[in-house]
Amino acid sequence: MKGQIIKYGLTIATACAALLQPSLLPQIGQWPQAPSAAAATSAQASVELEKGTSMYVRDAGLLMQDQQLVLAFTVTIANNSGSELDLLDYWVTVSGKSGKVYKAILAQTDQTKKKLSSSSSVNLTYYATVDSGVRLRDLTLKVMAFDLSATNFERTLGTLTYPEETTSGTPVFQPDVLLINNAKVKGAIKQYFVTQDQDGMSVTISYLVENIGLSSVELSNIGLALQTESYSVFDVDSQALSELTLQPKERKIVTVQAKLPNAVVGKSIVLLPYRRDEASGLRLPIGQFAIPLLQPAPAVTAGAIRKVYMNGVMVQTRVGRVTVRDEDEETEIDVAFAISNTGNEAIALPDLEFELQTTAGIAYPLTYAPDTDKTTLLPQIERTLTLSGTLPASAWTGAEVVVRTSGVAAVDGSSSGSGYLLGMYKLPAPHAQEGGVGSTYVHDSGYEVRIASIQRTTSTDSDALTAELTITNRSDASIKPPDLSGYFVVNGVRVAGTSRTAALDPQLDIAAGDSIRQLVYIPIPYTTEIEEVAFILTEQSESDESIRRFQFNEQQLTPYSEYSESDGYVVGAEGARSRVQVHATRLFEGSLGRTFYTEFEVTNEELRAAQTASLAAYIEDGNGQLATLQLTSMTEKVKPGGTILLSGWSNLSKTFDSHNYKLIFGQSLPDELASSGEEEVLVRPVVYNVHEQQPELNTTLSDIAFSAYKLTLRDVVGNLHVTGAYSVEGIRLEMAYDLEVDETYDYVAGGHKLRIEFVNQDQIGVTYAQEVELAETSSDAQTLVAGSDQPLELRFSDSAVQGKIADYDTFEINVYDVYDGAELLIASKEINWFGRSE
Repeated sequence: MKGQIIKYGLTIATACAALLQPSLLPQIGQWPQAPSAAAATSAQASVELEKGTSMYVRDAGLLMQDQQLVLAFTVTIANNSGSELDLLDYWVTVSGKSGKVYKAILAQTDQTKKKLSSSSSVNLTYYATVDSGVRLRDLTLKVMAFDLSATNFERTLGTLTYPEETTSGTPVFQPDVLLINNAKVKGAIKQYFVTQDQDGMSVTISYLVENIGLSSVELSNIGLALQTESYSVFDVDSQALSELTLQPKERKIVTVQAKLPNAVVGKSIVLLPYRRDEASGLRLPIGQFAIPLLQPAPAVTAGAIRKVYMNGVMVQTRVGRVTVRDEDEETEIDVAFAISNTGNEAIALPDLEFELQTTAGIAYPLTYAPDTDKTTLLPQIERTLTLSGTLPASAWTGAEVVVRTSGVAAVDGSSSGSGYLLGMYKLPAPHAQEGGVGSTYVHDSGYEVRIASIQRTTSTDSDALTAELTITNRSDASIKPPDLSGYFVVNGVRVAGTSRTAALDPQLDIAAGDSIRQLVYIPIPYTTEIEEVAFILTEQSESDESIRRFQFNEQQLTPYSEYSESDGYVVGAEGARSRVQVHATRLFEGSLGRTFYTEFEVTNEELRAAQTASLAAYIEDGNGQLATLQLTSMTEKVKPGGTILLSGWSNLSKTFDSHNYKLIFGQSLPDELASSGEEEVLVRPVVYNVHEQQPELNTTLSDIAFSAYKLTLRDVVGNLHVTGAYSVEGIRLEMAYDLEVDETYDYVAGGHKLRIEFVNQDQIGVTYAQEVELAETSSDAQTLVAGSDQPLELRFSDSAVQGKIADYDTFEINVYDVYDGAELLIASKEINWFGRSE
């Protein structure tokens, strides 16, 4: 009887487990999205079977095949008790939202597993056919146990469901641990490349497999498939994968290919590793990896580097110097194709095929003479292959070099083979000039260009790459500044978008022997990691055509300079020459958190009244967390030698490390460029290491210094505020004050207020406070004006004040500097009640 019930339970258990789809152990917690084929991990979703034993879902997946949607899943049972566990006493059921139960079948390889010894675990894989519209999140998993005392002799031990927070699979470049033939193998998509023509798309994937177990793993029964959100499935030529046997700790990267219709362009897709089940003839998914968007990759920018995998090793490839020779109606062309092994071990150079594809889509073969003495790529040594071909005159303009390993399908899909596409490269202009660090471009007209610096700067939502160019007139006469621009190539890939330019020294002409500076910049995502950068200088022709002039290769990012306390920060741009000094830095506390505050003294060093240079700034803590500063601005012109005081502030997050941070500031783009709505871009930023941000507390109420002000409070008298004969309405403070404004500055940024606080010095400590303005505003608050011996009266209304004061001995006056809702205690003094302070 028991055996019959158990057998029935196992069948249903199989269906249940198939629903779950974790691709790693439960603590990793990856869950698939509804539309995708999925592999996920139950987040702490385990059920106790008996004391010391538990079950959880390790992985699950859905794969469409032969017009049926197959669900495969693996459960892990861990026995940490002191006795043997009978596996036939437990099973799992799976049901959909409507309550429909799906029949699950235990994989043949696991049908002999009936007992589980103490201190061990076992993996059981099941599969089932489910409705074509089923999603993993729709399925519920119940763990059942045989129980003679229960109705129908079965008892529910627990329910496992998929969480709402699902993902569409393991992201590109990130690993997942797969269970292959009871061994753990790490898998990851290291690179993928998509090409397209009128007949469809080709997807080339470099896929990592690494045996992290202690015994060898044969992959002969492992394959790969691509599946869309609507469960359309495309086979992947994974012969290179199935031929592998991985030894312990061995790592391999194989390159596989698939052909897809154009209908899936722009859609997301998942790569599903699967195991072939001989008994059922089905493909059982064991994980999934997300390819976020199927978009044909553009050809590599001329001269840029493309990193690809050859024989499992990352190599750098690029098209270099091009030479053309026109003969009659034909053109002989030579192309230098460079390959560099970036790994630590030599690899075999695969047989490669090259062709030159014109803008008309016509392909012409490029040949090279293989060097039989150099069949390997040595580490860190660049190898250059000289490719030669013949094509019609001028057909090379705009052409692309197509590189593939021997036997791969052509771009038009007309042939097939076991090779794969390496990449497509735009053909650079013949004799393109280029150079490394310290190179100078010399134009025929007499000017020369060199790169003064390439920097990465930060703004609110993104970073920016900036190239500061120094343009020097080497001729004997004045010349018009050339219309120069350029673009950046980062890690071999051209930065998308249009570069902007800004003249740092606006001039109508460049005198003989003189130089001007120009900035070229472009925003980049702040997550970009830069390993290498090149800058390609371009010039706009009279016909508005961008002409490539020079490529500055292997450029180094210029580090930020340290701020000089003695010299300050000098802006040398003509028309806005200024000197900037950091006047003060403070940390304010408020109900909404901390606020960083700083002041800059900006002096106009032009010989006539002018607007001072625009500034931008941010602070960065030791963990790399950034906070962009808001800066006050001065739109009026400042007289020669005049100085203004500007403020900058930023509300800090709770996690910002205010014990270890630095201030980065510098000139920002001119106003006419920033006015388009683009973010500010820093030019030649400097680093100021913040120190002594908290001022010494004033305990006399005399000469209280803050910003450009100095305040003295004296003759402070505290009394009860009485109206009529005996009605006490609160507390009245009377005092005199002196307020000085530093006349060094032609302009002082506003925004500062003072908060004066009364705290009675008894066991109750009743507290009252009132804000006062420092300039005339529309507020009803008191206003302090510059001058000496000015009267000030503060009233704190509270008709119940007498019940809140136990001792009329002394009270404390606290003065806070308030800015943007945050405050900083700057003065405090204890004063006797009913008497004048000394």
